[in-house]
Amino acid sequence: MTRPSISSLRAMPARGGVALLPVLLLGLSLLGFPPAAAAQEKKSETPAEAPVEAPVEEPQAIRAAELAEQSQQAHKQLAKMRAGAEKLAAVSAIEEQLPASEKRIAEAAAKTLEALGAAPSVNQVSTFEVEWLGRQQASVVWRKSLEDRLKSLRTDLDGLDQVRVRWEETRSAAKEENLPEAVRKRIDDTLAEIAKTDKAVRDRRSDLLTLQNRVAEAEAKIEEVLERIAVVNDELRDQLLRFDSSPLWTALVAVEPSERDLSARLQISWRKDARVIESYFEAQYQTVVLYLVLVFLLGASLFTLRGPAKRWVEEDPAFEASAQILGRPASALAVVALLGIPLAFRNSPPMVNASVGMLLVAPALRLLTPILRGDLRRGLFGLALWYVFDWSRFALVHDPLSDRLLLLFES
Repeated sequence: MTRPSISSLRAMPARGGVALLPVLLLGLSLLGFPPAAAAQEKKSETPAEAPVEAPVEEPQAIRAAELAEQSQQAHKQLAKMRAGAEKLAAVSAIEEQLPASEKRIAEAAAKTLEALGAAPSVNQVSTFEVEWLGRQQASVVWRKSLEDRLKSLRTDLDGLDQVRVRWEETRSAAKEENLPEAVRKRIDDTLAEIAKTDKAVRDRRSDLLTLQNRVAEAEAKIEEVLERIAVVNDELRDQLLRFDSSPLWTALVAVEPSERDLSARLQISWRKDARVIESYFEAQYQTVVLYLVLVFLLGASLFTLRGPAKRWVEEDPAFEASAQILGRPASALAVVALLGIPLAFRNSPPMVNASVGMLLVAPALRLLTPILRGDLRRGLFGLALWYVFDWSRFALVHDPLSDRLLLLFES
């Protein structure tokens, strides 16, 4: 539904050569004209005049001949304004989602603060940080939506005040001119509609102010958790070269029977990572759509260049290496698209970065293999194997003891 414009209500009652430059400057100075720089200095010395404010026009009464038409238009516009004050998709979504969001934030804050107090690992703190930055971003979007809506309602109220004054002037003029009772009743009905609309807008504004306060409280809770995460991050940096756990052989013996079910602990950790990634990309919906469109356009361009690249090699042999890359457009597209993810999606979850690194290996090998010699190829495959294993350990294993065992095997 289109919200009416206040300006339409206000308008209802009314129907309106470089070488010659030194020579020219010398001639002007002889004739008594000051140089441009001096003129600018004198001009700057002249005190600036205070801007003259335009006089505020006093509201004029509506002419009797236009009362019927203007009243009908005002009733329609005011009805639309009341309906518009009640319904707005972005605000309605906040009203529906905020109670559940407040509950999730409170529960997650308690768990996160408890985990931060129990000697978390660097990976755990990094995951917490990404999770809470995503919540903060969603909260900022809500706050800005509410601020914009409240500004709009404030503008509506200011406009309604002016419209009401005009119709009150019209009522006074109708009494002085002794207009018929039916005409004066129409004016009174219009003023009643204006009062009704004013109340509806003010009530809605009051509701949104309350909603804005709740969003601010949730945002303050998020800020509190992020500040605690920053403190723990600083503490972990200070402990980089210190022993923070017992030797591996001691840790293996000291494992409790209840903690030996590694698969169950890993599944819980993976499900948590999946929820973090899902919530992150839900908040980045528009960026995801735009990125996919750009990737599609890039892919179309690369596949279009595949044919011409062969002809370019025939014309210029130096273009052979580039033509080999353009000859594999799917791999080239995958490399560019994957490398663009960390740039397009800032503060993405660690699991996303790890997945990008592992997925990048296959298309990169496919592009590099044809242009490398045999010895370099073997070294490249060895590095790729080590790279995938290391990122797999980081992405898939969140158990400290298992992580240490895999790191020992890797070394």
